[in-house]
Amino acid sequence: MKYSDHIAHYQKDAEHFDYFDEDPFRRQENRRRYETIFDLSGPSHERRILEIGSGGFPAMQSQNLKRVRYFALDLSYKNMKRAKAQPGSTLNAVCADAYHLPFRPDTLDAVVLSEVIEHLESPMDVLKEVKRVLSQNGRLIVTVPFEEKIRFCTCIHCNRVTPVNAHLHTFSAESLSRLVNQCGLAVQSVTCICNKVANRLHVYRWMRYFPFRIWRTADKLFNLLINRPSTIALCAVKGLHQPDGR
Repeated sequence: MKYSDHIAHYQKDAEHFDYFDEDPFRRQENRRRYETIFDLSGPSHERRILEIGSGGFPAMQSQNLKRVRYFALDLSYKNMKRAKAQPGSTLNAVCADAYHLPFRPDTLDAVVLSEVIEHLESPMDVLKEVKRVLSQNGRLIVTVPFEEKIRFCTCIHCNRVTPVNAHLHTFSAESLSRLVNQCGLAVQSVTCICNKVANRLHVYRWMRYFPFRIWRTADKLFNLLINRPSTIALCAVKGLHQPDGR
């Protein structure tokens, strides 16, 4: 499955899909996912963080953004303009392609790829670009759907089999770790978060006022009792021991 022009594809996608309209289940899941991301990204004070594929910019809901220089990169100028217009927005919007990041080598403290690489035709090429722009000891944070079973449908326009949600890849904790290691970054931690059963039972809505650490403990317990996480979260570092030959 190949797309001939991924830039045109996702720019058109942004014209028709409202990334800013979240249902209650998704809103709380996104909030906790980004709290996990910022927790994994390390000390937040004055750090330079790039998020690739920002979509509806759910990271803007996080209080952590007040202590970092946050760059949000997306292919859609429409989404960028809308995000900049949000009340209190301080993001540095970058309209660009993840395969050709407009940053100098060794300049960023952390890069976030949240629910992105499953969409990419060549995840390795983007990960190599991420490694290039990360500073020594800089961190990569990746989240992907947990062991997703990709569903397909027939496109009503071209009559070809098309993956639902435009997901081209599925990952386990092991396969995601292997991919990141192969690009020359050292995986530090892999964790599964956001239990699907707890979310559908509205547990996370009830817990929306609870501190992150209490929610994280409850989430771990749910995943221990019912192994149905929605997301894999991985943290890797540039500059530590690298795989042989990389």
